[in-house]
Amino acid sequence: MRQQDCENRKRKVTNLTTEEKLQHFLDTCMEDARVRSGRMLDEYMTALEKTFEEHKADTRRREKLQLSQETEKIEREINKQLAVGQIDIRRTLGRKQEELKDKLFVELRDMLANYLETQEGRNLPVVHCVKNTPGWELNEKVVAALGDAKVIGR
Repeated sequence: MRQQDCENRKRKVTNLTTEEKLQHFLDTCMEDARVRSGRMLDEYMTALEKTFEEHKADTRRREKLQLSQETEKIEREINKQLAVGQIDIRRTLGRKQEELKDKLFVELRDMLANYLETQEGRNLPVVHCVKNTPGWELNEKVVAALGDAKVIGR
């Protein structure tokens, strides 16, 4: 069928004047150029859309990577600040513990030194809680129960 169309066109073209032939040639060339340019534009648009989609995907990937890197950086910074805060808290705690320990030992030393002058110390019949006095010694039953065990602080 196609061959028949070509032959019909040739017959029509042969009966045309030169001007009509030129016009026919121009119309045929223009139609062919339109078809080819349409195909080229479609191919170009398809390639352009593909490139754009690849660009969008690459941009999303880079955004996710940048976001995760920034998140990690912020987490490290927060952890660093928390660590510095913890160190400061530990230093403060250590100083307070030392202050309390010093204060406790001073108070205990003063209490032991002045024990016999307190109301309790004056009212007891036997001096006790004073090292190397009869009130400091262990009960005989306790000593017997201990046997050979070493008594610390006596």
